[in-house]
Amino acid sequence: MLIAVTIFLAALSSDISEQESLKDPAILGESESIKINDLSGRRRQEYLLGRCLLRAGLSTVIDHRIAWQDWQVEERQDLPPVVLQAEQLGLYFSISHSQGWVAVAISNQSKLGLDIEYRRERRYAELAQGWYHESEVEGLKKLSESDAQAAFYRLWTQKEAYIKFLQKSVFSGLTKSVCFESIAVSGADVDNAKLGAYSVELEQYSVSLVSELAGSIILRQGVFMGVESLQNFSNTALPFQYYRAV
Repeated sequence: MLIAVTIFLAALSSDISEQESLKDPAILGESESIKINDLSGRRRQEYLLGRCLLRAGLSTVIDHRIAWQDWQVEERQDLPPVVLQAEQLGLYFSISHSQGWVAVAISNQSKLGLDIEYRRERRYAELAQGWYHESEVEGLKKLSESDAQAAFYRLWTQKEAYIKFLQKSVFSGLTKSVCFESIAVSGADVDNAKLGAYSVELEQYSVSLVSELAGSIILRQGVFMGVESLQNFSNTALPFQYYRAV
């Protein structure tokens, strides 16, 4: 069974033709096929990889009692997709992708929200003003340029993950209504928290998971070549830091 949360992380291969499962989107349902027809290039490949990785991950955590191609995924306008069988089995999931990386978090204990973002130069102050809580905006102003970039993306992923946790749209205005503490907590403070974000930096990416859980988060990372390839994904307990929502 799962250890609180399992995150499956896969990168698009430099040679897309190597990833056979991404050549043909026949595995997709009707609503997914409609959505993918509006995508092209890397965004199309990331979308397809995400839907394949979701199906393979769900099958893996239930010991393949449902074949990976049999999961029924329904897209929703501006909201996360729904998987009917996952709901019936008490499984929660969240999907995110950025710049060639795709991540899927799955839990059998609590609903969750996941976000991954590639860190690049942006107009931090301007974006924060429009999307962040006023105390977070003020906090960013006090940081050096390098620290501001790390903090900006930590908050960005926390807020995106929070929106997904609530099953809401990013345009709901809720990103400004929640404030995440700037200092990570540990030990009993994590155990006693009702809601917070687990955040970590992986290479040039920031990752956050919002959940009501206090427990282990296992990362399984590799190159996706089909459901069997998940057996070869590396298995790591990530050094996530926990930030309370206030």
